[in-house]
Amino acid sequence: MVKNSAEQAGRRSTFTLIFFLTFLILNLTGCNSVPAARNATPAEKESWTVVEGEQGAVQKATRQDSDIFAVPAQTFIKSKLSDHLLLAVKSDLKDIYTYDVEKQSLTKFLAVKNSDKFIKKIVSNTEWIVWLETEDLVLDTGNKSFQWQMVGHNVRNGEEIILDQSSFRSNDYDIPLPVNYTPDDMAISKENKVVYCRTDIEDSKIISEVILYDLNAKSKSVIVKAGDVHDELIATCGIYGDSIVWNKFYGPDGTEQRLTWTLYSDLYLYNLRTQKTERLTVNDYYYDPCLYENRMAAIHIPLKEEGMDACNTEIVMANLEDKTIKTVVDENSPCYDVVENQMVRHQPRINNRYISWYNNAGSGRFIFDYQKNQFLEVYDGATDTPDNTMTIWEMFDNYVMMYINNDDKEKSKTLMIDMREI
Repeated sequence: MVKNSAEQAGRRSTFTLIFFLTFLILNLTGCNSVPAARNATPAEKESWTVVEGEQGAVQKATRQDSDIFAVPAQTFIKSKLSDHLLLAVKSDLKDIYTYDVEKQSLTKFLAVKNSDKFIKKIVSNTEWIVWLETEDLVLDTGNKSFQWQMVGHNVRNGEEIILDQSSFRSNDYDIPLPVNYTPDDMAISKENKVVYCRTDIEDSKIISEVILYDLNAKSKSVIVKAGDVHDELIATCGIYGDSIVWNKFYGPDGTEQRLTWTLYSDLYLYNLRTQKTERLTVNDYYYDPCLYENRMAAIHIPLKEEGMDACNTEIVMANLEDKTIKTVVDENSPCYDVVENQMVRHQPRINNRYISWYNNAGSGRFIFDYQKNQFLEVYDGATDTPDNTMTIWEMFDNYVMMYINNDDKEKSKTLMIDMREI
């Protein structure tokens, strides 16, 4: 993604830093060429229409104190199993826990399939839990993990399967720093289909691709494949219903134009029913897409302005029906006290009403209500010290996860905010 942005994880615990650095590194490079999906038509080069978005007003959320509660210490919520059951891990990354929101109770549920490995990523729906196991607890860019497996557990009947595993036998390859041997991103649909971005070996070169695994049919297929990772990289993806979306980094060094490692990163959309691929953007910079029904949230990096020495990112929302893309969060948004045009906003999430994101600096207390076109302050921090930094870390259908960092680390905590009554 951007250069010089790893410091944004400094406020977090070591565990969170590991996950965040992994996310950052996969976004530091560039790629090149139009993808040619197997069993799919080539992508069109016409981009969707970028429209102006009006800056929404700011609204403070009203709720009862009982709608906000702290998650147990050293518990990290990673996915949603049902309306009241979330999935979590602890700092040892060896077990998966269920967290009952109504009872505020934590129960050990699953363990790593290979006891030598660590849980690095979890996705789930109401029927399946899928997780990635890798060999190292701590990220080491000089000695990257290359042994991994992806495991699926059926919640209803207890069936457990291995979806995929590493084809690498060593990590002694000439690859750019941002490229990983382990899958970079995963997503699952309600229809029990998993998509993920992975690297592989082909003709003595390391390439990247988007894989679709159908949990019902127990079948795996390649949706799109990019070329040599020195030229292009597919790194983030999403799925909802018949729609699969991904980004591809490509082009020359983008430092002078965007303060990024590649000049371009474009979005692509594949329809499972029609088996057609559509290119949504051309020679721009979008990545980290998240789908919900006919809408998509993603990150956009505009061309840098004069005098900028750090990257600026925006949150955009795309409409899959009218094929428009508009910015919903940028430096001029009223959720910020001052104009900040050198802020990294990342990890967008979208549900049936809201878009959330994470700021690398300042307090992140707001989400965007795209139905009402307004920013909603979900927590004012009045009960915490002024030195705290509040950041929204994750959003599910009914809950927002907020991390509150305190100079006294023992007072740092994760809050879960119930959005159902707002």
